[in-house]
Amino acid sequence: MDASQPQPESSPEPSCQCRRRCRWTLPAICVVVLAAGFLAMFFARRGNDTPLKADAKNLSATLVTPHLDAPIGPGKNVLWCSTFQLVWNEGCRAAGGDIHLKDETPMVPALNRKAADEKDVDPGSCLVMSGLMKDDIVGKIRSELGLKFRGRAEPDLLDRIAPSLPPDGWLAYAYLFRELPFEYPLKRLDEPLAFGSTEVATFGLKKATSRMDDIHKAEQVVVLDYKDADDFVLELKPQDKTERIILAKIAPAETLEKTIEAVRSRAVLGDAKEYKSTLGMGETLIVPMLNFDVWKSYNELCGKEITTPGPLQGGPFILALQDIRFRLDERGAILKSEGAMAAKCGAPDQPRQFIFNKPFLILLERRGAERPYFALWVDNAELLVPAKSM
Repeated sequence: MDASQPQPESSPEPSCQCRRRCRWTLPAICVVVLAAGFLAMFFARRGNDTPLKADAKNLSATLVTPHLDAPIGPGKNVLWCSTFQLVWNEGCRAAGGDIHLKDETPMVPALNRKAADEKDVDPGSCLVMSGLMKDDIVGKIRSELGLKFRGRAEPDLLDRIAPSLPPDGWLAYAYLFRELPFEYPLKRLDEPLAFGSTEVATFGLKKATSRMDDIHKAEQVVVLDYKDADDFVLELKPQDKTERIILAKIAPAETLEKTIEAVRSRAVLGDAKEYKSTLGMGETLIVPMLNFDVWKSYNELCGKEITTPGPLQGGPFILALQDIRFRLDERGAILKSEGAMAAKCGAPDQPRQFIFNKPFLILLERRGAERPYFALWVDNAELLVPAKSM
């Protein structure tokens, strides 16, 4: 891991506090948990398997967004996961309508669009709950996490904030965990890939052969659309056939949402493309590895009173945190995200090359869902695994 990259010892404390008492009888505490995590039992540990750990404010080239209507600027990564939106939706349900704040920023109407919901996620991989602190909502959440995830849930953020939650508050919580291993692991490649000015670690398949091992690996790669070496969309198929890992090396649109729409419109395999839909002999797939744990404090929401008429009215938000852990390598993908929001209240002539050495998009989505539940636009190497740590 590059020593210049931030590697804090522990996650940050909430960065904004409300000093005045809540003027309403039922203070609100909304806790969002965005989970993107990786279990040691799933991936064999090697030298560059230690994740990048960083506060988003220290990532100069990465924007962490709670909604999809975020601009894609030149040279910027854009990271999103749906769990913050799921908790916001739960807060709106409890408030009796869209949440509005005094002196609200554009983030609030963007979240009130509710451009993601629980239908986009496998029910077995996600938990969304809310309730009163006096009714032991934290204990109930822990019990449900234990039942649903059979002891594998790691609610680190909930553990951290639970002792400081006001006893008269309200808590909304969401937890998402997805393991998407490949049936036949791809190969971790020895040669680094130049992504911009940085050499990064990679996985994939170099010049697929007719050997049975390569055939099995290549069958997990589906070419959905191909124009040229700098413009294509493909899918990596995990064991769980209800899930999709989509990678797209394309020019971005103005926002993450519009870029996703453009990619998904091309991510449908038609009969006319079937003959060229798999990775052929002599063709190459090279994908940069990702392994990070990034947290974000949405200070734009802190200290703002809820103005929506109803039980949450008058309570100012005192923290809005999000944590996203994501890993993609030769064995598959794992996502575990945790966060908190609290208120007081065409066939080429030559073998094709699928080398992600330029900006690209990663989507995780449930097959048949209207929307994805994770998206990352990669435009620089800030979140990629550096080659020298191999």
